[in-house]
Amino acid sequence: MTTSETFVEYRGERFYLQSSKRYYQSGRKDCDERSLHRRIWSDANGPIPAGMVVHHKDGDWRNSEISNLELMPIAEHARMHCLERWGGEDAEAFVAGLEKAREAAKAWHSSEDGLAWHRINGKKAWSLKEKQKLVCSVCSQEFEAHPSAGATFCSKSCRQRSSYQNRFTQSAACQHCGDGFVTSRYRVARFCSRTCSNRARHALKTE
Repeated sequence: MTTSETFVEYRGERFYLQSSKRYYQSGRKDCDERSLHRRIWSDANGPIPAGMVVHHKDGDWRNSEISNLELMPIAEHARMHCLERWGGEDAEAFVAGLEKAREAAKAWHSSEDGLAWHRINGKKAWSLKEKQKLVCSVCSQEFEAHPSAGATFCSKSCRQRSSYQNRFTQSAACQHCGDGFVTSRYRVARFCSRTCSNRARHALKTE
């Protein structure tokens, strides 16, 4: 690795010093790991498991040699740095209180009062969002809805029609004209229309 005051060059790629005291590669968006220490670890050991972070053993974030890196659970890593920052018995009490607060918050959010609060504030949040014009994926008509809600149908009727087409229909070829058409999966249909059916029947009679 080549190191300067503003960047580190690793395997021909530059990782620039950020205000967060990390070397980061902002120009690359086709790579999963753009932090230098995480890239070095993953190159040597494979993908970093979910819930884990790469820790500098000696506490020096500038030293990203593979021998100075190790995997650590996110919670344990945060607790360790919290203790380092605050120090002493006060830090232990702070961490313990923070953990109790997290558990209490988790319990409250799943309680009846917490769920009621989420319902009320959820409705308020949606009421403040502006609707946009979208196009129905079934009938191609314009309608207004919140894009973040994932709306793709203008009405319940179009939603049901789409569900029916996806679950209960299949493509087939007309035995008279050869054109493709959509038919039920549970009913044998040989013709695309009554006209083709009549013409096929008439052809058989005249043979």
